[in-house]
Amino acid sequence: MARFDGMREHLETWRKLLTQLGATEISYRNAVCRQTARAGWTGMTSGVADDSLERVAGRIGIAAVEAKSIHTALVPVADEFQRLQNLLNGVLGRAQLDGLSVTAQGEAFTVATSSSTPLMAPDAAAAVQTKLDSYRVEIEGILRQATEADARFAGVLASLLPGEVNGADYAASLQNVKDDLRRAAGLQGAGPIPPA
Repeated sequence: MARFDGMREHLETWRKLLTQLGATEISYRNAVCRQTARAGWTGMTSGVADDSLERVAGRIGIAAVEAKSIHTALVPVADEFQRLQNLLNGVLGRAQLDGLSVTAQGEAFTVATSSSTPLMAPDAAAAVQTKLDSYRVEIEGILRQATEADARFAGVLASLLPGEVNGADYAASLQNVKDDLRRAAGLQGAGPIPPA
């Protein structure tokens, strides 16, 4: 049986990562950046250190937003895969109730009568063949939809530009990661597109 639930696990991994990155940024700002200010450190070296520490905190924040972009793109795909899994399970259950079996081998599948089905009269055999063909068409449609959903997700991921969020210019990197989040939300139809 086809299994699409790996996408849910993948979605959960990205959710945890973006949560951890957000917490890491807050912790870093509180434990490192603010300690410099509290220590009363002043002068040129302090300014250089503060800028450097803030850049690191900002990069952690950028990584969190990029993880959110990927998570945002994954949500509708995981939902679609769950819907398709439910459809497929329904088709397989109905086929089994009709005394048919569906077996998968690599990228191919076979819908057939079970080995215990007795020989039938020609008109009964034609009716069974019609059922076999109907189930085959349904399963092919579900698999086609899954392939299309996968391609849409790949397109969204390809639209993200992680190299641009890793540039030397922090402001440009921040804008690029926000643009990535907007693209991920907009391309997947995942609700309102967050403002830039």
